[in-house]
Amino acid sequence: MKYIFIENANMIGEKKNIIYNGILLNKTVSFTNDKDKCDYIFIDYRDANIANKYDPKYFEKMVIIDYTDFNDRIINLPCLKYFKRSVVNKKNLSFLNYNKKIIPISYCLKNETLEFQNIFENERNYDISIFFNPNNSNHGHNIYRNIITNNIQTQIHAYNNHIGYCGNNGKIGRNSIQKEYYDKMFHSKIVVTCNPDHSEGDYRTWEALSSGALVFVDKMITPVLHPLIHEKHVIFYDKNDLRDLNNKLHYYLKNNEIQETIAKQGNAFALKYHKSSDRIDEILTHL
Repeated sequence: MKYIFIENANMIGEKKNIIYNGILLNKTVSFTNDKDKCDYIFIDYRDANIANKYDPKYFEKMVIIDYTDFNDRIINLPCLKYFKRSVVNKKNLSFLNYNKKIIPISYCLKNETLEFQNIFENERNYDISIFFNPNNSNHGHNIYRNIITNNIQTQIHAYNNHIGYCGNNGKIGRNSIQKEYYDKMFHSKIVVTCNPDHSEGDYRTWEALSSGALVFVDKMITPVLHPLIHEKHVIFYDKNDLRDLNNKLHYYLKNNEIQETIAKQGNAFALKYHKSSDRIDEILTHL
């Protein structure tokens, strides 16, 4: 059994959804309130200001877990290991260089989704759902989300689609399980999502996988343990090739058996390898 200390301040976001909940579910680790007796100190990026005041003796067992969108920023503190979600230059799909060794890490399923039952018994009366508002100026730097959404609205309109947000967006949406949003996915054959323009990996991909829909997501290159495989767990598309995306959407809507098979495989794969407790296992393999 390994004992982990985490700061209790700001128990929100990924610190709660992944780090705290992952430790709760992982049988190989437990919490301690004693920094001197713990094996590791897990620091969420929000608590860098607290960690900066630590006695230097604690740095040798400090593990920084950085889920920020900022691929060009890291916390410049000495530490045992540094895990970071966004490590990709999205313009050319290449990896960024940092002044210390960075270990890529991904989001995962939220613990609440593990309680979903009988999701494949639902009548999926929506052909495609995409949870971005078309022509939304609030997307700001996420131009591709506008492009993909508008494409589906204008070019794939012959189907029964849902287009637009469901429930609250932003921090509230990321940190809660919203019934309206999940109900829509539970009744969708395909859920199309798109990563932010300047970072890679978001909750939407894992939320969609938890729903049992076939997930379409733009190509990702971040190396993760047990990666999602194209045409086995999800359908990857090139966000710069809308014709290819549309052809794939038409194909899977016309081939229900293949669509349902990949959707079930993707859901099972996520449940097997991408729970919050699995993220803790992944971190521990590097320590």
